[in-house]
Amino acid sequence: NIVLDHTGEKHPNALTVSTLDGLFDLLKNYDDNDIFVIGGASVYKLLLDNCQTAYVTKVQANGNADLFFPNLDQNESWRLCEKSQDIVDGDYLINFCVYKKS
Repeated sequence: NIVLDHTGEKHPNALTVSTLDGLFDLLKNYDDNDIFVIGGASVYKLLLDNCQTAYVTKVQANGNADLFFPNLDQNESWRLCEKSQDIVDGDYLINFCVYKKS
């Protein structure tokens, strides 16, 4: 695990980098197929343009959230390649989607 933390604070069981340049230098040591970006919102915003595939879980709910993953359905650079059947979990409707960058 590699943590991007602008403060440089160390995180247990992970490598820590404080800059994007440091992150990209470190990622050169890994196969692209072994690299996954997990959020928060600021990390997604920083790194989405560098990704080729996005695995998105869509939850139809009103959670009163103020931050969201970008809507790739409205982005011409991305296309929906796979979408699961609707999954009902309590009051939530969930889909697992795979997007590829065009």
